[in-house]
Amino acid sequence: MSSRGEVDLERLDTAMEPGSPGWADFVATSALIDDVYAELEGDRGMTRTPEQRRIAWRKRDIHEITVWMARLRGEVGGYAFHRRPLHDGARESWLFLGVRPDARRQRVGSALLDRVVDEARRADSTTLQSFVMSPLVGGGELVPVEGGNGGVPARAPSTGFALARGSRLVQALVGSTVEVPLPADRLEALQRALPASSRDYDVVTWEMPTPSELVADVAALKTRMATDAPAGGTAAGPDPWDPARLVEAERGLTSMGRRRLYAAARHRATGRLVAFTEIDPPLVDSAPASQEFTLVLREHRGHGLGLLVKIANARHLAKASPGTTRLKTYNADENAPMRRINDALGYRPSVVSGCWRLDL
Repeated sequence: MSSRGEVDLERLDTAMEPGSPGWADFVATSALIDDVYAELEGDRGMTRTPEQRRIAWRKRDIHEITVWMARLRGEVGGYAFHRRPLHDGARESWLFLGVRPDARRQRVGSALLDRVVDEARRADSTTLQSFVMSPLVGGGELVPVEGGNGGVPARAPSTGFALARGSRLVQALVGSTVEVPLPADRLEALQRALPASSRDYDVVTWEMPTPSELVADVAALKTRMATDAPAGGTAAGPDPWDPARLVEAERGLTSMGRRRLYAAARHRATGRLVAFTEIDPPLVDSAPASQEFTLVLREHRGHGLGLLVKIANARHLAKASPGTTRLKTYNADENAPMRRINDALGYRPSVVSGCWRLDL
């Protein structure tokens, strides 16, 4: 434990067993994370149990996670989640930080950030980056992305904090929501309007775990996310996936009680998957499903495959999770093709997530 005035910082043992000494702090920190996400996103889609977070935070070969808890006058007042990759050549650390509303402006956030900066520097990271959400309510001035598209609300508390600490806004993701199931006539009309070249591809859908014959292709697609998806001004190094990593990741999700629905486009000439999209049905009643990765390989763009796989997974979601009423997605503001797809499907913006980059 280290003290900064009235703020005490403690590193959580992310592998602790439920009921062990310190478990109450683990539970309180997990509850605060849920509350902060709900405040920023406007729903409980990111709610997780302490046991689920314990699984998510376990150390893996690909990255290491540390979690810091801030105690203000004896009560849990904030948290910082620090993830750093462990594969060769990776120098980018990621931060997720939150403070209880009544503990803000009392150096809780600054103490947590200072600690993670020190930790990242000791790990030889060259950047510390964080995506921070802000609700899109009314108008108001925006702080623009540095040399890019979009911006974040200037009046958001996170904006002032990030700027004061020397961070630069290097990308904005637009969070959008659509009511589901999507109307069948809308999906049929969109499918009919796809270019004729889309017929050179077959659609494949499945629910996690990924069938063994598809694992290598899905791992290759996930690896290409680091190079083929718009990254703005983020420090985005390689993020290698292999079949073993995919299998291990899906086992972890399954152990948390999560589900994942896939739709992919298979190129008939080669038999390889060249585009895919993922949807995670909600863990909490009334929460939205989460649209996760979507990617079309660069060499197969221009055939409507992004829309093709999203139509297929929308239908998949309706059958696999009929009680789900909303679907949420995030897309880089500069990713105009994907935003056009989402507009056509009926998504409407509700939140923006800014990527703040601090060079160490």
